[in-house]
Amino acid sequence: MRFPARLSRKANRQIEEIAMPVPHIVHVMPSFSPGGAQARTVQIMNYLGESFCHTVVSLNGDFTAAGAVSGDVDVQYLRCRRGGNPIYMIRQFAQLLRALKANLALTYNWGAIDAVVAARIAGGLPVIHSEDGFGADEAIRQKHRRILFRTMTLRSAYRVVAPSETLVDIMRRIWRLPGERIEHIPNGIDLSRFAPETRRPEQEKVILGAVGVLRPEKNHELLLSACAAAARRTPIRLVIAGDGPERKALEEKAQSLGLAAAVEFLGHCGNPAEIYRRLDLFVLSSKTEQMPLAVLEAMASGLPVVSTDVGDVKKMVSPENRPFIASGEKDFYEALTSLAANPALRKNIGVANRARCIALYDIRKMLQRYSALYENAIRSSYVAQN
Repeated sequence: MRFPARLSRKANRQIEEIAMPVPHIVHVMPSFSPGGAQARTVQIMNYLGESFCHTVVSLNGDFTAAGAVSGDVDVQYLRCRRGGNPIYMIRQFAQLLRALKANLALTYNWGAIDAVVAARIAGGLPVIHSEDGFGADEAIRQKHRRILFRTMTLRSAYRVVAPSETLVDIMRRIWRLPGERIEHIPNGIDLSRFAPETRRPEQEKVILGAVGVLRPEKNHELLLSACAAAARRTPIRLVIAGDGPERKALEEKAQSLGLAAAVEFLGHCGNPAEIYRRLDLFVLSSKTEQMPLAVLEAMASGLPVVSTDVGDVKKMVSPENRPFIASGEKDFYEALTSLAANPALRKNIGVANRARCIALYDIRKMLQRYSALYENAIRSSYVAQN
């Protein structure tokens, strides 16, 4: 591990003299199922390689995302069943962190926030808490009790990471976190993996696609209704990649709208890059997002995006694409219908989106920032203890 120039030579020498094993990072997550935060975590783990060892703690016992972790990564997986008593959970997390001899705790979203408190109990372990947005229960409005708990708890974290400017503003203005505790690290995308595909101009139907977990806050009902409206003007086919608790209801909704033959539910897909290569247009209908990785994947794949105006989506896409980020249901219908009917405009927007990804969202920038953040957090702990 390298040490920063800003430390004195004496401090650097003292740290280097300590017998330091490979640093151990413990990730506490509500679930290690496929999703944006999990995909980013896998990317970071693969990038860090043998420099760190990891333990992933899943509170619901789902480790589906583990299939994407490189074989070179030293990682173990543990289930820690969530209980209803937060005091019990804090004690359980603290005991676990001590037993694992963690050097750094990474906690993810509200579901793992008890572990932030536990890290303090476990010998002042440095903790980095990441927030990627809100579930269905806070899609419209945050709960006052949770705001208070975040305000009190996250001030003790080494850093609180947000991928979106929207979430940074919430952390400062509503959670009242000190600015020096907040780290804004935009998501990045592997530009070699997600790349444009030559699409056949002679295909009869415009292929629309959505990629993500089928949960209530993703609002796929809006997408299906908008597709039913667009289908009256342009022959379309809708591909929905992802699985979740809403799948059965959505299949029934498609049937009731007369779209059963035009909608393909793919379930969980291990390689989403293959999905984007099939599409002419990417669609996001969520009620709440921050910096959705699926939008970056679509942009890098040279696709235009129709989306609800959530989180940073309007800032993420190219200026050419921004008129199709809808502020309401009517605008969403119109954006989807008009872009589905205009192949030349779709092509131009897709080229602009790809160029924006190259300029701003190369995954290497994100990985380097997370690597430096983890090293600095662990280093600060060694300095404090020695």
